[in-house]
Amino acid sequence: MRQQFSNVIKVFVDELFKDEPPRNTTYAYKNFLNDAIIGILGSGSVLISEIARSLHENISLKKTEDRLCSMLNNALLPRESIQEYATEIGTRYVVQEDVIAFDIGDITKKYAKKMDHLYRVHDGSTGELGMGWELFNVESIHWENNEKFHPPLYSKIINADCSDYKSQNYQIILAIKSVQKFLRDFQGVWAFDRLHDRKIIFKELLKMRINWIVRMKYNRILYTDANIKISIDELIGIMELSKSAWRFLFPKRSGYLHIGWRKVRLPSSQGDITLIVVRDERNIKPIFFLTNLPVTDDLSAIVAFGYYLERWGVEEGFRFQKVIFDLENLRTREWRSIQNLILMTHLSYLFISCLYRKYKNELEFLTEKLLKNFYSIDTICYRYYRIAHLIRRLLSKDPLEEMLPSYNFLLLLQLTGQPSFLPPLTMDTRKLLAA
Repeated sequence: MRQQFSNVIKVFVDELFKDEPPRNTTYAYKNFLNDAIIGILGSGSVLISEIARSLHENISLKKTEDRLCSMLNNALLPRESIQEYATEIGTRYVVQEDVIAFDIGDITKKYAKKMDHLYRVHDGSTGELGMGWELFNVESIHWENNEKFHPPLYSKIINADCSDYKSQNYQIILAIKSVQKFLRDFQGVWAFDRLHDRKIIFKELLKMRINWIVRMKYNRILYTDANIKISIDELIGIMELSKSAWRFLFPKRSGYLHIGWRKVRLPSSQGDITLIVVRDERNIKPIFFLTNLPVTDDLSAIVAFGYYLERWGVEEGFRFQKVIFDLENLRTREWRSIQNLILMTHLSYLFISCLYRKYKNELEFLTEKLLKNFYSIDTICYRYYRIAHLIRRLLSKDPLEEMLPSYNFLLLLQLTGQPSFLPPLTMDTRKLLAA
């Protein structure tokens, strides 16, 4: 059973090297990626020793670990091209109404002293500064039949101590362009929190042919339609909010919301955009957003606000990686190895997303048969935790054939006869990769 599921992972790895010419080094890289993804999914850890143990090779554990460490620190491993192919695979799932959420996460190492490029970063868990690295993440959030799907699109670890780190703004813009390269114009809605209320980022967003919504700070200066210069804090004091209250009932119930909107423009732009103000009766201060989405009435304004609320999906995805892959327990010292290991984790997360999107019903059926849980999988929205535990079980050394007397895994998933479980290309993105 383990070998059968390993063949499924091999299909995914082959797609990452689909256009690479067959060379001995390519064969070695594919084998390494296959072993790394199997090890991370099977062990639920980024510790090299745990990854090596979960491979169950018929050689000493020390030799397996040495081989993995050697490949992990290989300067010739094409990390950038693998990341591009992974982004291209993830963007195949993005549809017009999806939210493309961006966020800057962190990995902090409280006691580490000799790991490469440790630098001060904001620890999102404690709200304090700590030594570690920044993680620039992009995910697509898609709802279908009351279920949430999270294909990860981009992940990069870096901080201000690295030689190729120009600025945080540069890394943010690079992440947006790296993903948008594989999307059509105005496909999906990009959502940013108030950390990204920055002049240089707005300058780039206004150039791109994308839909976006950004949460704003109080001191942002805008121009009204009468060409009056005014701060947001002053503007919301004179804006009228809707007398009727709105309320979201799914996926979570919100409070009663009063909404207002007004056409404004930024000092660096001549085009009109929309300022949306939302006041929750439970809160003292309202929250407000800028967006280039078409807003013509209160309904379209509340829909735009709904897009922003889905930005939390990227936080869920980052927490998923920290919990399932024990991401903050990273122990590798060399910077190249750290970068490659983060990429392997990203690929493992992408594999879970791709497999679940294609074989949702079959995998959910297996979770109910193999895993013991208090609640059925039908009662939860974010189901990747269950799927990750199922995959770990399938990759274990246990005799699963005895547990499945009447449920044949290959018959359920029908994977062996499939050239690929990934969706077909929707546009000729391979030419973009070769450019």
